[in-house]
Amino acid sequence: AALASVATASGAQQTTTTTVVKNVTTTVVESVSVEQEKPAPKKIAVFVQNRTRLAGMDDEVDGVRDRLSAALAEIDGLSVMDSAQVADTFRRYKVTVGEERSGSVSGIFSGGSVSAISKMLGCDYIAAATIVNASVANRNIGGRLASVYTVRMTLKIMDYTGASVE
Repeated sequence: AALASVATASGAQQTTTTTVVKNVTTTVVESVSVEQEKPAPKKIAVFVQNRTRLAGMDDEVDGVRDRLSAALAEIDGLSVMDSAQVADTFRRYKVTVGEERSGSVSGIFSGGSVSAISKMLGCDYIAAATIVNASVANRNIGGRLASVYTVRMTLKIMDYTGASVE
């Protein structure tokens, strides 16, 4: 009996056994699928900045970040970093909004190094959204008064080098 083993282009292992008995040849081909390792999902950190002067809009930024994160999480192969993990990392590096506004540090919104922030967070991409305009309307929804916000924002997604991603 002759035995041959070959790896196919798809990564499957194929074994061929040929047996010759009294001038009759029998060939049996067995394929064993070898599971390919899936690449680790790419990580993205989401930042949202409020540039409006609308009272109460600062309280809504987390909701905007959550909606944006949920939309990004639907992209196959992309993992959205938890906002608490991002905040904790910045606390460890003592980067605060006050320091950024005072100019003592450069941050994501003031033209800081995207590559440095990506490295610090361990992410592949950064999504920077800026709310540029917002309005609020009080509406009666199901017998309850609710505030409904309409926002206009810009969104820039950059890779770890700072290059824009489309």
